[in-house]
Amino acid sequence: CRILDSRFTALDADLLFTKVLPKGQRRLSLENFDAALTMIAERRKMPESAIRRAVAFCHGPLVRATQTGEVRLHDDKGGYTGTHVLGGPEPGALGAGTVASIW
Repeated sequence: CRILDSRFTALDADLLFTKVLPKGQRRLSLENFDAALTMIAERRKMPESAIRRAVAFCHGPLVRATQTGEVRLHDDKGGYTGTHVLGGPEPGALGAGTVASIW
């Protein structure tokens, strides 16, 4: 979003979040978020509309996840043995009987 710079650092953002967040809460309400945007604009000495525009056109967080590798014993179905050769055991009805019903 390019909101962080030398006048408003990540530490400033963390302190601002703590300042506008009500005690005991973990998420900002819309009113608290609006207050935070106003404070950011004051800190950066910019119009509030420019900060709101930057947030509106932000693409959100960038997630870089690890790609899974190939696992030979799991992915190669040619190596399956026993019941799993045909797709696995049949799912039975849970709680269909008790040990007493067998005796």
